[in-house]
Amino acid sequence: MQTFDAGKTWACTSTGMSQVVMKSVFVFPGTHDFLVTLMDHSWYITRDGGKTFASYPGFGYERQFFQVAPSDPKIIYASGPRASQVTLSRDGGKTWKFPAQKGLPGKRDHYIRGSIAVDPSHAETIYLAVSNEFADGKGGGVYVSRDAGETWSRMSEGLPDLT
Repeated sequence: MQTFDAGKTWACTSTGMSQVVMKSVFVFPGTHDFLVTLMDHSWYITRDGGKTFASYPGFGYERQFFQVAPSDPKIIYASGPRASQVTLSRDGGKTWKFPAQKGLPGKRDHYIRGSIAVDPSHAETIYLAVSNEFADGKGGGVYVSRDAGETWSRMSEGLPDLT
């Protein structure tokens, strides 16, 4: 659904999209293009304000969370759903890659929600929330990467026991 009058009225603008569960919407910085991600599908993009959608070449299944690096708006991170899978674009969303993600819990083939956040002053530093139930019952919490998702370490000291 889309509104053109600050929410007073809404219109369906999803012509051409699969009618399954929608997960997230993300507007590319500096454009009017936006992505829609769908459950069990990939990503779709519109370049005409929502009139039509086409498949978008991303990686894997839908993503729930998108973050633009405040210090470098060309760097975009996306996460979810499969074990908080992180994808990275360094060119404003034109291409995406999987960082190595060393140091995250091993049960990485399950469906979990893992929100991601970017450090406001350092585009290579990101934080990821990992659900404990998909970390073999231990190891859930907040993880940090200082190299754009290549390596991670847990930083949950002081959080409640997640077991």
